[in-house]
Amino acid sequence: MSDSSESVWDLDEEDLEKLRGETIILSMSGGKDSTATALLLEHNGIPFTSVFMDTGWEHPVTYEYLDTVLTERFGEVVRLSSSFEDPDEDGQFVSLVRKKQMFPSRLIRFCTQELKVKPFQKYLESLDSDPIVVLGIRREESSARAKFDRWKFNETYDAMVFAPLVDHTFDDIIKMHQEKEILPNPLYLQGAQRVGCFPCIFARKNEVKTAAKLYPERFNVIERLEDELSEAKGKRLSFFHGRGTGDAGIRDVLQWASTEWGGKQYPMFDFTAQDGCTRWGMCEAPESRTQYVTVEERKRKEGEESK
Repeated sequence: MSDSSESVWDLDEEDLEKLRGETIILSMSGGKDSTATALLLEHNGIPFTSVFMDTGWEHPVTYEYLDTVLTERFGEVVRLSSSFEDPDEDGQFVSLVRKKQMFPSRLIRFCTQELKVKPFQKYLESLDSDPIVVLGIRREESSARAKFDRWKFNETYDAMVFAPLVDHTFDDIIKMHQEKEILPNPLYLQGAQRVGCFPCIFARKNEVKTAAKLYPERFNVIERLEDELSEAKGKRLSFFHGRGTGDAGIRDVLQWASTEWGGKQYPMFDFTAQDGCTRWGMCEAPESRTQYVTVEERKRKEGEESK
């Protein structure tokens, strides 16, 4: 935090007065910041309801983390999703892309609006009292969030929004998980930097590479979508909008993402996963790590036990 004398758990009396007795809705993503926000509310004795906007484009590990670790610690996590008359077997996001016949872009971010904002608006409108929406947003995350207000009325949600972690650092978030003895989403321990939409269309080069390593099946879906939409439109459409490769498809983007700066040289070693568990201080915690085997490993073990 900006002042080293402050505790990562501090909420001033004015904050507490605003929160006490109110309907508190926490936007829970399954990521480190929303989990830390839940821990902060818990620490200060503020009851809340966790709400997860399900895009249908999350990693299976995130769904498992929500259903086990977070539900066991904080209670039921309410899941919200858009409804389609004929939802695609690959989830809401794929249904929406097929309906729009295009991928989201920086200028047309229909995924956020349709899969997150609208379902959340509908949920808030259904409540009997005016809620306070709590978000796990930190200013150091990006330039777009650098001036995010700690308290502000949000016209989109017609509700007051509270972001108590705006001045927290990444290290503060790790400290909060460690002090409250809750492990993070296991994707972080395997090198992921973000665990929301997996992958996000805005993923950076290294994030694309890590996502492909942790969820190769998802990139098969992307490839099928690219081929399908490109044929329908009569022109090449790219999920990542040809990041670093013009209008090339997903396989070319993955090859580019495997290179170092400049897009030509390949790194000799990949320390991504090690960096993840090292940063969280969990590489030497085998008992903790075994609680979070990947979904694929768990399914394999269950299959072997059933034989």
